[in-house]
Order: sequence, then C-alpha cells, then structure tokens
Amino acid sequence: MARVRFFQASEFAGLPPTAWRPEVCRPRNVFVFGAGVSAGAGFPLGRQLQVEMERRLPKPHDETWRALKDAGLVRDDADLELNLTRLDLEIRERASTGNEVIETPGGPVVLWPLRFAVFRAIQELFLEIHARVGNRADYLRDFLARHVQRGDVIVTFNYDCLAENLLRNPGLWSLRDGYGLDLAGTYQDLEKEGGSPCVVLKLHGSIGWLSTVPIEGNQLVIEPEILPILGYPPTLKRRSWSSPKGVETPAVLPSYVKQLATFPLPMIWRLAASLIRLARRVVIIGYSFPAPDSQSRLLLAASLRVRQRLTQVVYAQDELRDAGGLEREFLSAGIRLPHVRSCVEHLATVADLWPERRTDLFCGHRH
Repeated sequence: MARVRFFQASEFAGLPPTAWRPEVCRPRNVFVFGAGVSAGAGFPLGRQLQVEMERRLPKPHDETWRALKDAGLVRDDADLELNLTRLDLEIRERASTGNEVIETPGGPVVLWPLRFAVFRAIQELFLEIHARVGNRADYLRDFLARHVQRGDVIVTFNYDCLAENLLRNPGLWSLRDGYGLDLAGTYQDLEKEGGSPCVVLKLHGSIGWLSTVPIEGNQLVIEPEILPILGYPPTLKRRSWSSPKGVETPAVLPSYVKQLATFPLPMIWRLAASLIRLARRVVIIGYSFPAPDSQSRLLLAASLRVRQRLTQVVYAQDELRDAGGLEREFLSAGIRLPHVRSCVEHLATVADLWPERRTDLFCGHRH
C-alpha cells in the first residue's frame, strides 16, 4: 500500500504539480459545492435555467427544441433534467433504429447535436452572468477567505467558474494543476507555475472546457474567453495540437442519462473519490443530491470512511427530507455517519447561506 504523506497547510506553497496525487496528499477538508452555492451570485436554479437556455438556442436547434415540444418529448411544466432525459432516450432509440433525424418546420435535422447546442447556450448564459457578478459573490468570497485553507479540496457539480475565480486572487488556486491534472503540457506558459494550493474538481465539467483527442494522448483546453475569469490572459500560449482526431466538450448535462467517459472526467472522478476517502472532514453545501445525480450519491457512499466527519448544509428547509434520505442510504451501505447535520437557520436566502457567527462554520454544530 502506498504511504500517505500528511502535509501541513504551510507546505502547500510552491509544491510541485504532483501534490494532488492521493499517494502523497491527504486533504484536511473536502467541500462539496452544489448549485445553491452559486445562486447568490445570480446563477439560475431549476426551471429558470431551462427558460434562459431556450432563449439562447441558435437556429436550427431552437426549431428542433420546438419540434420536441410539439411531439410532447419536451414540456414547459417539466424540469430541465426530465426534458434532457427524454432527449437522451430519444437519441438512443433513434440511433438503435438507424433513424437519427427529426422533422422540424425547417426540414429534417439530426437530433444528437442538440445536446451540444444546449450546453453552448448554458455557457453563453453563464458568461453573461460572470461579466456582471461583481460584489454579488462577496458572500462566497468571504466564506472561502474564512474557511478554505491551503491543501483543501473543492468538489463541485457546477459549470460556473466562481470557486476558482475567487480562490485565484488570494493565491489559493492556479491553472497549472488546479483542476486535478497538469496543464503545462498544453500551455507552455504554465511551466513556471508551482502546484495549486487548492484543487477544484468539476465532476460535471465546466464552461470553456474542450477535450482534444490526439494520437499521443488527451489534452484539456480552456477556451480563450474563459481564461480571464480564471485570472489568465486570453493569449495564454498554448502548444499546438498534435494530430487531433477531434474536439469534444467534456460536460455532463443535467440528465438522468449521465455520460462520464469524455476526458478528463473519468480521471477527475477517480481523484475525487480518493481525496474524499482521505479527507478528515467532508462538508456538503448547497447540494441536495437531486435524483438525476445518483452517481454522486454512489461516489460518497463508496468513498466515505466509517465514522468520517461529514456535515451537510442544505439550501432550503424543504431539503431536510433529502438530507434524511441521504443519511439512510449511507446506513444501508454499512456506513454510520453520526456527525451529519442539516442546518436550516439563516437559510431563507442564499445570501444567508453562511452563518453570521464567526466561531463555527457549521451553524453552531461543533465536532
């Protein structure tokens, strides 16, 4: 068995980009961020995300979406997750029968590119929101400054770049290996950067991520318009792609049919599982474990240690039912988690997500 080295927080300054290998690092805290963490900065939740996405669908994909509505596969009264699940199942069914087109007012179109267009529309929306966030993210900036230390890990299911944006300025995150893999092989300008003091593992991908499939191996590329959000110039020098076979968007749409095979997602999920298991404490914030994210429940159930410290801060009082269900699922997996807490006071709005009391992160629940 590989020996685990326990780093002190001060040691994470200037570490080489191998620091996040599980065999040499044990994080103090793993923070699991859900959509509730970003909502206070203006990022949409639930059905509003679908409304805003529809407004940005370009032609001919908007006509395809309307055709799916006419066919009853997409419904305005359903969540985006259910609509995208129906889309995924329809794509699979048509692929199995060899009929991958659908008739629209503009003529027949292939159905599967609509998935890519949906994510592009979400990316456009998120770029607009990032441009006007300003001090709306002060609540999260304050939380990170008070509670996140060098050597901590953020696992997030969000597409936005809030966490890495706010960690960059105080020197707690760098692009070199801040996503859990070394990007110096892609960007030669990153060769002089040391290891990232904190890592942000984005299990559902991120806006601006492109995955190339060259003969020599995969590469993760960040689109130029995203780089300034991360604190880097859009002209960050990138090595040329060698013999690319194609370019994919490694993003997991909010659907019950999860596709996690695109690089670097399998690597990131494996690293997240290892670091969650090694962490001294796991803190879940603004994440209610929605039904489409069954993989995330499995990730924790398979990775948490018996009696590991875990706290869940829910977004709203009606999520207490989900929190109780999560604890029961862990118990059925043979894991007793006596430190689970579901805090509801001060959570009327996302701006109040972080308690005003400075003495304890967990609303007075001490461990």
